[in-house]
Amino acid sequence: MRHAAINGSNAKLEFRHLSRKDPILVRVHQVESVSRLPRQLADPLYEKIVLWNDGTGLSALDFQGFSNRHALLFQLLSDVEPSANYLPPTLFHTGDRPIGHAGEVLSFSERRGLADIGVPDFMFQQPLAPSVGWDELARDLAAAGSVPSETDLLGWMGNPARIPARYRLLTWGQKHAERAEFWATGAYYPRWSPRRRLSPVARRRAHQGMDILNQVRRFRYLIDVEGRGYSGRVKLLLHSGRPLFIAKRPWNEWWFTELEPFKEYIPVRRDLADLVEQLNWADSHPREALEIARRAQDFAQRILTRASVLRRWHDVLNTRAASSLGESQAIQRMALPRSAKRRVAELVRCTE
Repeated sequence: MRHAAINGSNAKLEFRHLSRKDPILVRVHQVESVSRLPRQLADPLYEKIVLWNDGTGLSALDFQGFSNRHALLFQLLSDVEPSANYLPPTLFHTGDRPIGHAGEVLSFSERRGLADIGVPDFMFQQPLAPSVGWDELARDLAAAGSVPSETDLLGWMGNPARIPARYRLLTWGQKHAERAEFWATGAYYPRWSPRRRLSPVARRRAHQGMDILNQVRRFRYLIDVEGRGYSGRVKLLLHSGRPLFIAKRPWNEWWFTELEPFKEYIPVRRDLADLVEQLNWADSHPREALEIARRAQDFAQRILTRASVLRRWHDVLNTRAASSLGESQAIQRMALPRSAKRRVAELVRCTE
């Protein structure tokens, strides 16, 4: 590992061999924020990575992001088979919501009307069970869902912190406790509704939590709602073989448009107004609900595997390489304000 200053920007230049077979030299330039304010508010480059290949190997500007997402992405990229010796500077957003209002960007999720190109997220490198690989966890979920559930309830697990859609789901669960059981990964009360409180049972569940394998074992039906942006958990639930209810949300991952309602999942309105109706349908049509779950699992086993997502990354980067954009032109097309584009251009030049 080597460190170097980049024109006084206090950036760190780090060389890593990340792949055991045919390693790709990934030069990761970690750029530290100079602001004391929260990066989300102060720096438009927070949760951003810029990737490029000038013929000497894959390089990246790492502007830092949430938790260890960037480190996991670099590990995932190390296993992507290189297809070209050139890649124009490419912006990658690692937050939960797409941002491509004006410009080009790779993102974890897409939204109609925005220019974001969806790519596989960090969970394919390290899923919810850190000691287990993606494909192994998918097989464990399929095995857990292949036997009758412990209950006939609708189940959910997740972090509701300051997320209205998830708190709305918890409130729905309290009203229909005979049909649903929801577990939170922390005891959170949203600021937007300080007077509303969870029941004692819900608070106890919030402190205890439940892992995803036990969720599949326990519940006959599963449901997924949005988080602060896209929900990364839904792609794991599709592997379970349990009927899955998916609440409508404005942002989804790159593969979601290939799913069809009532073919691979049971659709629910974003406000959950028809959840009782859809749950009644599943209860009265058990054979059809199980067939939906089987098709969802078939889809997941074809599309949502580690080999498949590496191909997706390969195809996206290969398409970018084939565009033949020059360095300056590629940077000007990024979904960034002008000041951030100038900063990216300066840092890319300094690393050459």
